[in-house]
Amino acid sequence: MSTKVRLFFILCVVGLFLFGCSADKKTDGDTTGAVTEDSLLSENAQIANMLNDALIRLSYEDKSGLYELEFEYFTDENTYDDYLERGDVKWIHMDSIIHLDVHEIEYFGDDSAHVNVEYVFNSAAGGQSRMPDKLSIYKKNGRWMKPTITTLYHQEEYEQIIMEAEAAAEEEN
Repeated sequence: MSTKVRLFFILCVVGLFLFGCSADKKTDGDTTGAVTEDSLLSENAQIANMLNDALIRLSYEDKSGLYELEFEYFTDENTYDDYLERGDVKWIHMDSIIHLDVHEIEYFGDDSAHVNVEYVFNSAAGGQSRMPDKLSIYKKNGRWMKPTITTLYHQEEYEQIIMEAEAAAEEEN
């Protein structure tokens, strides 16, 4: 495979990871919550680990790292095999990605954030190249996630359906 084609595929996959289907309707939460310095450092480390783990797994052509970062409404209804069969994630050639640097995290309450990152990879011309980007991430059920094909809007609809079903079940009892 030529170097140009390989670089093209790498950039396509990075673009998919970065942008996904992120046409989420999201409003910023209350940012006045009490956040301690220790908890902020812990959150920053969790986010950096989550993003780097997904990239490392992709470098071994393991797409399960992306599947695990999708919202529940999708993973509750679709197995990992279903996810692969959809074909949303193709052409994974991540062997030139070295790591991802997290530079700045802007929190919106305690459930979402924008993350300024920089991808570090071996360039086709030799040496290392860097590509900056800004990611939107969300915290659900105590863990940070960067969905690729799912949206926050649909997750909130799913959670509303679950709450209504639980309330109806309570009324029957």
